Formats: sequence, C-alpha cells, structure tokens
Amino acid sequence: MLRTTITKLSSMMMQMSERNLHITAPAFAEPLRKKKIINPLTTKKQYERKLRRLEREIGKLESIEPKLKPILELHLQPFVKKDIEARKRNETDQTNHKLLNAYLKIWSIYKTLETETELSQIRCAARAQERALSLLKRDYPQLYLEAIQIDPNLIPYTVTNIKKDTPPVESYNCPDGKEYDTTKQWKL
Repeated sequence: MLRTTITKLSSMMMQMSERNLHITAPAFAEPLRKKKIINPLTTKKQYERKLRRLEREIGKLESIEPKLKPILELHLQPFVKKDIEARKRNETDQTNHKLLNAYLKIWSIYKTLETETELSQIRCAARAQERALSLLKRDYPQLYLEAIQIDPNLIPYTVTNIKKDTPPVESYNCPDGKEYDTTKQWKL
C-alpha cells in the first residue's frame, strides 16, 4: 500500500514538473491531529497523586540511616598496632611551651640582627671595591684591565668526573601509556 502511494506521488510530481509546476513536500503533508481536551480536575488529581507518592518515597529515604563509606586509611596495620605505645607522645606542660616560644622569639631576633650586619658589611665591601676600581680605571687603565681579570688560583675548582647522562635502570618497566582507573567504588 505504501509503495503504491509513493509511486503515485512520484508519477504526479513527474507530470507536474513537465508542466513547469513544482510542488514541495509540505504540500503532501497530513492534517494535524486534534488536541486532546484535558479536564483540569483529572490533571489536578494526577498531580496530587504524584506529590503524595514522592512524599512517601522521601519519608522512606529519610527513615533509612545512610551507610558510611569505609576508609581504608583509617585502619591501622598490625605492625603499627604493636608499636602504638611507643608512638604515643607525652603531654608537655604549658610553661614549657611558653618558655620555648620565648626562646624562639629571642633566637629569631638574634639571627635577624646577625644577617643584617653581614649584609651591611657585604654592601660596604662592594662599595669600597667599586670605588677602588673606578679610581684605578681613571688613573691606571692598564692596571685596571689586569685587576678585573679572573684569578684561577684564587678559587681552585676542578671537576674531573662529570656525568652528563644517567644510565638506564635495568629493572624499570616503561609504561605503555595506558592509564587504569584503580579507584574503589562504594555502593550504598
């Protein structure tokens, strides 16, 4: 039946195209279906039933206590359980804490002053060296050129064994690029 209607339609289109009449596909469309008449009372009843059903399901879910996910990291290993007494820390007195904090403050102040004096001495020496080099450059250019040369005997530094490449590890298995998800799945 469907084949015959399709063939009839195609033959009609061929005849119309011969007469220079062109018909598009929407011209062959069926009329739209009638809309259903919806009763507002029935839709309200359906809505109320659905609401009651959802409230009952929510009540059931609230009555069930949620299962906690087990965390494997919280379980102690047996060798740790054996040494648990040795691992416990002794509680210290608050006065010791206060005394330790005071010592740490004094030590930090001392180290700050020490570094400040060292840095100021370094800056002073650098300024004196720059001043001497500028005077030397102005008065004796030949001596200045010799003064700025690096002295290899001043800091003797020799390196005999330089490793540029590390040898490959024999027991290393190179990964092939695939990544496997090893995350554990917990079901409630």
